[in-house]
Amino acid sequence: MTILLYCIGAALLVLTGAAASGGLTLPRRRETSAGDGAAPEDQLTRDIRALLAYGGEEENDEV
Repeated sequence: MTILLYCIGAALLVLTGAAASGGLTLPRRRETSAGDGAAPEDQLTRDIRALLAYGGEEENDEV
């Protein structure tokens, strides 16, 4: 039990030291503008269309 308390205390000291030195920061929300909401969907759609077009060219093996 004593060893467990020592380990928890050491972990708390490491975390508080990291936070005090500035090495540990809380996650923040990304700043989004009005145009950023549609860009990832457009990029995904463009990539899917490119993959489908690339795969469709090699399927036509007429003899």
